[in-house]
Amino acid sequence: MVMSVLQTTVIGLCMWALIGGPAKAADNVSDLQSIRALMGAGSYQKAIEQVNRYLEKNPTDAEGRFLKGIIFSDQKRFDEAVEVFVSLTEDYPELPEPYNNLAVLYANQGEYLKARDALLIAIKTHPSYATAHENLGDIYAMMATEAYNKALELNEENQSAKIKLGMIRELFPDQVTSTDDSAADKKRTGPSQQEPQIVTAQSEEPKDPISPHFSSPQSIQPPQPVVTPEVKRNVLSTLSAWVEAWSNKDVKGYLAFYAPTFVPSGGMSLSRWKTRRRNRILAPKFIEVRISEPRIIMLGSDRVRIHFIQEYRSNTYQDMVHKAIDLVNTAGEWRFTREETSSSTLSDSSS
Repeated sequence: MVMSVLQTTVIGLCMWALIGGPAKAADNVSDLQSIRALMGAGSYQKAIEQVNRYLEKNPTDAEGRFLKGIIFSDQKRFDEAVEVFVSLTEDYPELPEPYNNLAVLYANQGEYLKARDALLIAIKTHPSYATAHENLGDIYAMMATEAYNKALELNEENQSAKIKLGMIRELFPDQVTSTDDSAADKKRTGPSQQEPQIVTAQSEEPKDPISPHFSSPQSIQPPQPVVTPEVKRNVLSTLSAWVEAWSNKDVKGYLAFYAPTFVPSGGMSLSRWKTRRRNRILAPKFIEVRISEPRIIMLGSDRVRIHFIQEYRSNTYQDMVHKAIDLVNTAGEWRFTREETSSSTLSDSSS
């Protein structure tokens, strides 16, 4: 599906609210205006050189770093853009715009689950962020298109899937890849045929979000990918290191296993969740965590879900629960994106 339907924020109101005070020095404002002018003229090489000089003097400036991510995006240097926006989510978790732009980059690579999770966080940090709501609706439409196309691959006579796919085509007549595209064409063009559309949040109001409603899909499931020995070894190694950091009360090491797109349960923000986990890890005199009966399921080429039994014990509390964790492979490292426990009342064991 073409990705131009998604909107990337250049600088939004939330960003200005954060970086507007204290007021920037006049020369900094002038530098940033000059960088934007170079971007608008398509002089990206000069723009990146100028923004690098600006960030040498102002390394923590959020607006300068944000503009650098936009420049990388416009230059199709997507890995570098992702790195910039991820670092912004870590340093400024209350800002929705970096999460939104991460979602656009992930969607451009066909990683719709990552895009969805990033947008959910953007909306949690700023519930009235209309662009993120609209993009989330588009992501769900793209995910639905993939699922219906797969259903038709398995059963060409599936009339229900054809009808639902047609509904999406009516919403996005220029965006949906035809179901009769060959596998070679799909592999060659990938999930994105155009680049994400850049919009300026200050000057243009986003259109009303599209909220398609679909009836329940048929329960046709594609065969699950096989868990390779390498994936199994690396995922179990990651889980073991997470358990060790938790048992050693190594808060920094423990939190490092959670991706910037991790979605806490119960609607809690990521920053609040981290504070809560830090307090709960440091409070007991000792912690012992053990896991058993791990079972790994492949969710995609770079995503897995692992089910296991977790035994927790400290000087103040103990329990045993079933837990499921979703992990994504980012730059060769497995990181947590979701975590669920079967006993939500046992809050000390819920991460």
